[in-house]
Amino acid sequence: VRNYELVMNAQDGRETIVDCNASIYKDQKGQIAGAFAAARDITERKKDEEEIEKSAVKYRNLAEESMQGIAIFQDGKYTYANPAFARIVGYTVDEMLGLSSEQVWELIHIDDRERMKKHFKALEAGLQFLPMTRFRYVGKDGTSRWVESFSRRIEHEGKPGVQILDIDITEQKRAEERLHAAAETALFHLDLMGHDIRNCLQAIIMAADILKHSDLSLEDQQVFDLIIESVQNSQTLISKICSTRDLLSAPLSDIRLRDALDESLRRVSESHDDVKIEVEYRVRKGVVKADKFLGNLLTNLLENAVLHNNSKIRHLWVVLSEVNEGFEISIADNGPGIPSSKKETLFDPERRFGGVGIHQALRITQKYGGRMNIHDRVHGDSSQGAEFRIWLPKFASSS
Repeated sequence: VRNYELVMNAQDGRETIVDCNASIYKDQKGQIAGAFAAARDITERKKDEEEIEKSAVKYRNLAEESMQGIAIFQDGKYTYANPAFARIVGYTVDEMLGLSSEQVWELIHIDDRERMKKHFKALEAGLQFLPMTRFRYVGKDGTSRWVESFSRRIEHEGKPGVQILDIDITEQKRAEERLHAAAETALFHLDLMGHDIRNCLQAIIMAADILKHSDLSLEDQQVFDLIIESVQNSQTLISKICSTRDLLSAPLSDIRLRDALDESLRRVSESHDDVKIEVEYRVRKGVVKADKFLGNLLTNLLENAVLHNNSKIRHLWVVLSEVNEGFEISIADNGPGIPSSKKETLFDPERRFGGVGIHQALRITQKYGGRMNIHDRVHGDSSQGAEFRIWLPKFASSS
């Protein structure tokens, strides 16, 4: 008897599983004289095997019910595929497992095929490779399906292979394409406005300026001055809108808030040398993730505080401080302030009470993962000026 498993009960009721081996031996006459027997306790090994089997069943059940595609790729073929994986390409599980190596590669879009061959070859060889990639399958009906694929090298049934987890992102990619097309259309109209409309406005200015120097009364000349001023304001508005045309695509990098503030303050001081500006830096650098539009954000808010200030002596207070895992820029003024009823609608894009500059500043702040709030400079008294607070998250160690 070889490797015969036997359950033995001890006096205390415990069960012990043993692996038995036994053989007979004979005397000189060839008669059975006795037997040799040996038993080895394999209770712990059997428990381990049962746990492994339970885990395997649990994993398979989870894989079979998963909404994400799961497969095992070995020797150029699929040796396991769950229903979700098969659904991505429109096949049944049995059809997937029956595909030849050539048919397997034909499932991958021709533009992605060579890249994915290199990817799987590197994984099977145990080389370091990107665990996540995006590519397209070609379904049974000929349509393309985008997936976000996570893969890693495994040992399956004694052989190396690649475990694959695919997430169908086809609808996400289609939405991205629609957004991209919408953005391109919006940029086209923005360029149209920035070029053609400005040309029309320039023609109006020239015609109005010619007529202004005709034999007109003082009252008529004032009307033409108003026309020219309004057109110039429109040109400035268009330039401001066009200045952030590539806001969404601009890459982020480490930028020191103090440097950006210094530059914006310099510009405002040069344009409005009669404004008294007090600056307090409570941090040395204040590094955040931002882009070239950080200057637009700060300059817009500073200029807004100056242009809407009708005080005899215009005054600005600017403070940079560290607040709640980020940095806060406070810009306060001694202008007419903003009543509480209008504070609620200041950032409403449909109301546009705050003008284009405020809404541009809000969009830029949101891109950086920050927030913007409006307060009274003197708590409870809106007539003594407004205070804008911009909070941006800290992405680098700085103070």
